[in-house]
Amino acid sequence: MQNVTLLTTNETDRGQADDLLLKEELLRRGYCVQIKPWETLQDEGEDLFIIRSTWNYTDRYDDFLKCIQSLDNRLWNPLPLVKWNSNKKYLIELFDKNFQVIPLQLARDSKSLENAIDDLGGNEFIVKPLVGAGSRG
Repeated sequence: MQNVTLLTTNETDRGQADDLLLKEELLRRGYCVQIKPWETLQDEGEDLFIIRSTWNYTDRYDDFLKCIQSLDNRLWNPLPLVKWNSNKKYLIELFDKNFQVIPLQLARDSKSLENAIDDLGGNEFIVKPLVGAGSRG
């Protein structure tokens, strides 16, 4: 029987509703399943770790990366993809490859923000941090 850990946060250490649905399904299929917060993760030699509701990773991004890197090849979510997707620079890569994304520019300071606004035109803008969750900050 494989031991699976669903990663969450200290804030939601029992998991979110969809985490519980996944846990139930995995149990039904014969897996041993735990839900653990990534911030205080104690690796007990589980066979597999699945990133689920780790919503606060943006507050401690470097610690989060260390945590998931320490799981080596037992992380279900491909580590290079997690790193790529956790930084909004991926949107620039997609934009540069002509994918349909909202026009965007990287602004590193107030002057480059002013230049980006001038270059993009219009009167409504979305400003996001490179590492951040849409519902936070």
